[in-house]
Amino acid sequence: MALRRAPGPRARWLWAGAGVLAALALLGNSGVRSMVSSWWTLRGLRKDLSAARKEEDLLKGRIAAAKGDDRALERAARTELGLQRPGEIEYRFPPPERR
Repeated sequence: MALRRAPGPRARWLWAGAGVLAALALLGNSGVRSMVSSWWTLRGLRKDLSAARKEEDLLKGRIAAAKGDDRALERAARTELGLQRPGEIEYRFPPPERR
């Protein structure tokens, strides 16, 4: 079994130089930074798109319910628009205190 020699000072300098060059290529290049920034932006936009699609499905369901059910339409008019029938009195109570 042959023993391996430790790398000499020249080899260590070559590896260190290669590491520095690799770091400069990755961190010093604005193209790489721009690509990483674009990737993070794309990731955020995909999350936003997913949330918007979920909200769209929810709203489509509410629209379908309002079209087919008068009670759902009345509930939406009361809760979201604050409407009430003529002659009705609305009672509002403060929320209970937490202990």
